[in-house]
Amino acid sequence: MLKIELELLFGDVLDNKEIWYCHDERTNKFYKRTIAKIDDDVTEIIDEVSEEQVENYMYQNKDKLLKIMNIQ
Repeated sequence: MLKIELELLFGDVLDNKEIWYCHDERTNKFYKRTIAKIDDDVTEIIDEVSEEQVENYMYQNKDKLLKIMNIQ
């Protein structure tokens, strides 16, 4: 079993779904963690993603991320 220690980078909550991008420093890999709740059932899915996908998310959501970080 692969053991990863995810460091939360950023994410968003949409209706009944949370999507978080994370990083594992030990393996230097990026992951997308999706948590969905339907009624009383909670499902968590962790998928490895490329650094490019993380960068694309950051670029597409840069205004929101800057506002959250209070930089803008």
